Amino acid sequence: MPFSRRRRGLLALLLALTTALTVAACSSSSPPAAPTLADPSATGRELVVAWLTALQQKDMASIDAQLAPNFQIQRADGSSSTKADYLANPASIDTFELGDTLVGLQNANTLTVRWALKVTGETNGVSVPNQEAARLTGFEWNGERWQIITYANFNAPNS
Repeated sequence: MPFSRRRRGLLALLLALTTALTVAACSSSSPPAAPTLADPSATGRELVVAWLTALQQKDMASIDAQLAPNFQIQRADGSSSTKADYLANPASIDTFELGDTLVGLQNANTLTVRWALKVTGETNGVSVPNQEAARLTGFEWNGERWQIITYANFNAPNS
């Protein structure tokens, strides 16, 4: 049964829309691949120190730039924050000292860093105990730079 002129027009429009969506999906640019890190642990150390330094200096522009849009933090005290929450109430750091072990592992556009930190300062208005405690930070390459996507604080081990 032959299609009416109206149906042919609708089919042509549907075909054009489908083609346009397919082309758009295929050409949508994902961020360029992250550089392959020769030493993910060294890069992890640089990123962690940059993060802690920005907090210590209360450099809100740097803190904002270092956090991915979908950033989340989980703290040892059970509290958590999204990027907007964190920017409204960032941790305050007076002094910091990294632990001896820092391990960075890269997979494509992600970098996971396991490390430890001894810090003085405040989180949520509460003084942080000056004891070394584990941290786990996930970074994602956004096409231009590494950004923190996840951050976890752990309790200091019982002595």
